[in-house]
Amino acid sequence: MPIIKKIAQKKATTKILVKKIPKTPKDVAVVSVSKEKLVAKTSVKKPKSKKSVATAFAVIETGGKQYKVSEDQVISIEKLDAIRVGDVITFDKVVLLETGSETTLGTPYISDAKVTGVLEKSGLGEKIRVQRFHSKSNWHRAYGHRQPFMKVKITKIS
Repeated sequence: MPIIKKIAQKKATTKILVKKIPKTPKDVAVVSVSKEKLVAKTSVKKPKSKKSVATAFAVIETGGKQYKVSEDQVISIEKLDAIRVGDVITFDKVVLLETGSETTLGTPYISDAKVTGVLEKSGLGEKIRVQRFHSKSNWHRAYGHRQPFMKVKITKIS
């Protein structure tokens, strides 16, 4: 549906800005405005329907957090020890598994489900500056913190 914004209200007939939404290039809008009422007619030509491909996703738990992941997705997780760039990581704490036709929920984890990924990058996040101050005693400290992270590309959900 087009987004309509009123430009001016002073004249009897005013101009209207009609903006198309980028994902629907064939939207057509006919708009007329008067001071009494606003009339907007739209006719939308829908693209030919494609068969919807159900994408599988899973909810995994790592580093005390839960992440919704799907195949070929890159996620940023908390640092894991003794892993180098290019290593394969297997997440066995799968909380939920959606395969398009079936949803499985773990109690708390699904025993036979696994999500595998490849470590692409390991590094430190942006520096956070922290300043502490005690009034009336001329005491202050300033320090920074950079949180370690790992970028993992999910390769397989099973």
